Amino acid sequence: MSQKLKLAIVGCGAIAELGHLPALAGHEDGEVVVLVDSNRARAQKLADKFGVPTVMESVAGLEKLVDAATIATPPSSHLPLASALMRAGVDVLVEKPLANSHEECQEMDRVAVETGRVCAVGMLRRFYWADRHVKQVIEAGLYGPLRSFTAENGYPFEWPSASRFILSKAEAGGGVLMGLGSHMLDTLFWWLGEPENFNFRSDAHGGMDSECLVEMTMPDGARGTLELSRSRQLANSYVLDFELASLKLPLYGNVLETQLKGSPYLVRDTVTPASDPSAKVDDFQPLRDQFTDFAAAIRSRGTPMSTVSQVARTIGFIGRCYAAAQPYPMGWIKPIELPAA
Repeated sequence: MSQKLKLAIVGCGAIAELGHLPALAGHEDGEVVVLVDSNRARAQKLADKFGVPTVMESVAGLEKLVDAATIATPPSSHLPLASALMRAGVDVLVEKPLANSHEECQEMDRVAVETGRVCAVGMLRRFYWADRHVKQVIEAGLYGPLRSFTAENGYPFEWPSASRFILSKAEAGGGVLMGLGSHMLDTLFWWLGEPENFNFRSDAHGGMDSECLVEMTMPDGARGTLELSRSRQLANSYVLDFELASLKLPLYGNVLETQLKGSPYLVRDTVTPASDPSAKVDDFQPLRDQFTDFAAAIRSRGTPMSTVSQVARTIGFIGRCYAAAQPYPMGWIKPIELPAA
């Protein structure tokens, strides 16, 4: 087995504590040896909890200690951090949203090409086994042409963010479309390609969006919607309607529901690798597989599953949506009726 990669996690917020650190504990491909955060006390607390030997307040000199770094800071800082690390000889995996604009994504990709470093993007849904299976189903044309689709992701906001960046348009790049939509749209584009036309509705009114609806027509003519909310419980699933069957893919877990057209039966399966049908599905499986892919790209100097150029189209599309936003229909809000004078 190859020697483990030495890894830094830059940014010690909720995704580091609840995701990357527990997922990488005991990983055969790498070990976290440095935590970096401007809040040293926060970083030290996580270092003590997960047995990480070194804490730093900036990335200066990090290249002397690690082979690679995961960047899990607010999106506005991704480009300068990724560029500095790649120019110092460190391969990077950048959390989503990748950046605040398509131009920033393009610059990050340019630096990766210039330096020859691996720059992977943390598009986690690409590593759910069920999502990867659906991609194969679509590419094989197993159920005929896709007719329509719906995608929903929404719940009362409860992410235990360690900072207030998610409330800042300048730091986060946008509201629910950028935050939840960057995952959902990446999956749709990965499966189906980029929309040929779209319509976007948002409740932002010039501020941060917490409710939105995207109507899309895909290259093959399939029409569908993406609805997102940070205040309401939605279906939290993808539903794909093909000529011969419909598929429902819940967002969380590796379950796939299939119903053939005209059949009274619904098949609900847990998707596992054919090489290991007894593999256990847990919350950290996609993160572990994501790092395995990242490590393989570093060792082979190859291409990771999710590249900057691929994800840039999603960020560019989100920017076009924000620029063309129309009012979101909020039927639950009624005009205030003032008493007669």
